[in-house]
Parts: sequence; structure tokens; C-alpha cells
Amino acid sequence: MYPDSQIFTRSFELEKLLSADDTQIIKYCINDDMLKGEFKNLSDRELATRPIRNALQQGAIDFAKDAVNLRKNLYFDFKPSLFISNSLCKDFSLTLRI
Repeated sequence: MYPDSQIFTRSFELEKLLSADDTQIIKYCINDDMLKGEFKNLSDRELATRPIRNALQQGAIDFAKDAVNLRKNLYFDFKPSLFISNSLCKDFSLTLRI
């Protein structure tokens, strides 16, 4: 593990980014003897950021696929730079504080 990893330090921000499209349960109701969750509606502001989140998530998935492909087919000892990934995560997280 990388000491002082930004992924672990800022894991709550990462969780919010990855789960922001999932509506949250605000309460449970009993209807017809069945427990049913009532979900919070996403605001226009939350919905407006969906394309950006999707692009970020797709970029991470594409990077992982490319890294695996590179390691399997071209450079068997390939390991993504922990320093660079940690720096990117840190810089990205700091800009969220605006």
C-alpha cells in the first residue's frame, strides 16, 4: 500500500462521486404489509453533473482496461505509477473544495 494514499484519505469523496447517481432512501413505509423504501428525488443540480461523473467513471474504467491489456500483451512488468495516481487524486480532490 502507498503511504498517505489519497484514495484512502479521501475515500468518502470517492464514494460520493461514484454513488451520486443512486438516489438515497429517506424513509421506509409499510404499504399492504410490505416494507418499501421512499427515495429522495435527485435535484436538477445533481442531475446536471451526471454526464461529467459518467465521463470520469468511464475514463477510470478505460484506463484499467488499457493497463490490463498492456500488462498482458506488451509489457508484463507494467505497474501504473502510484506517485502520479496519488498526485492526480489529490489535485482533483482539492479542486472539489471550491
